[in-house]
Amino acid sequence: LENRMCSHYTGITVVTETMKNKLASSGTPVLVVDNVPYLKRLEQVQLADKKSERPTIITSGTHSDARNCMKAVEALPKIVKEIPDVMMKFVGRFQPPEYENQLASRAKELGVENNFETAGMLPWLDNFKRISTAHVGCVFYNDNLNNRVTLPNRLYEYMYVGLAVLGENFPEVKKVLENNACGEMVNSQDPQDIADKAVRLLKDPVQLEVFTKNARRAILEKHNFELAL
Repeated sequence: LENRMCSHYTGITVVTETMKNKLASSGTPVLVVDNVPYLKRLEQVQLADKKSERPTIITSGTHSDARNCMKAVEALPKIVKEIPDVMMKFVGRFQPPEYENQLASRAKELGVENNFETAGMLPWLDNFKRISTAHVGCVFYNDNLNNRVTLPNRLYEYMYVGLAVLGENFPEVKKVLENNACGEMVNSQDPQDIADKAVRLLKDPVQLEVFTKNARRAILEKHNFELAL
């Protein structure tokens, strides 16, 4: 149906090669413009001078079961067992609004409420400074056809501020993480896998620093809108 509809267009713009390949049989020219940041818009962004004193895992954006947030909370006790002072933060919007309290309640049930924190929305540019205090950024999604062919902009936002990334093991996310050596792939529907990968990253400061530097460098030198033009 997509290809049939797109055959009537003059041109199509998509954000990944996978999406382009899906529309190849439409016969319509397809342009890939990656979902990368526009560096000029970020010139006023001030990143934090230093990382949080506590090892911090952050998820920014919209939080819901579609992004396996509850699975991340259920991974937290396993992470705390290995890294007692770890913090897991969810910052942004919650869908539905009561989901924020549901996450907090689950953290309390699991006895990790002191390692858990939520915060609301900030203006877009201000949020960059907030997330830059963390060590690891999470890009978790349910496994469906849409998520397997797209790339979320928060992946590149994490990389811009210098976070190592725990990213869903989907083709496009995996390609970015592997090509730039800036994170680990994870199955976010499995709390044990989330915990194992988070612990491995946070207990290896040398590798964490390598991922952090690689992530930032990849945005400045490769994954930005100026170079995509």
